[in-house]
Amino acid sequence: MGWASLRVADDGVGISEATMVQKAQEGHIGLASIRAKALASGGQFDVRSTSPGTEITISIPLRPPASNAETGGNGIILVGTSQPTV
Repeated sequence: MGWASLRVADDGVGISEATMVQKAQEGHIGLASIRAKALASGGQFDVRSTSPGTEITISIPLRPPASNAETGGNGIILVGTSQPTV
């Protein structure tokens, strides 16, 4: 199994772990949401304050394409089904 990686860097003021936690508590969930999705996929999420700026690296494991049974034959992965309530 291989990995897909994305690295994003800027030359702004940087961000600390404490600032990320504070922002998430204030309702700014962008980076927290991305981190949760990366970790849930078995991947890695790293934020590093650089001088100047911030560097974010996300790595997720590559998986083989799903079979037709898993996708319903149309390429859409079926995670679960729900029945409408009446």
